[in-house]
Amino acid sequence: PDWHVAIIRIEQSLKGKHKDEIAVRFPKSRDIKWYRVPKLKEGQEGVFILHRDGLELGSALLALIHPEDLLPGGADTIRRIAELV
Repeated sequence: PDWHVAIIRIEQSLKGKHKDEIAVRFPKSRDIKWYRVPKLKEGQEGVFILHRDGLELGSALLALIHPEDLLPGGADTIRRIAELV
């Protein structure tokens, strides 16, 4: 997957403990298995759905592993959508 790490600044946490910044692992590979997973760039904004990847011994980093793990818009938009479902 050619894992890379990005530091994400958190403005609002919808679930879990809130921190100012967190390290997030994402696959930079364009392989068929990973090509649709978001490739993070500086300044990118949205709602991140993060998963524990379990690749670090002793502590798991959070990771983007699905194409839907980065949603456009802010937390308020996601809350309104969730209320409709």
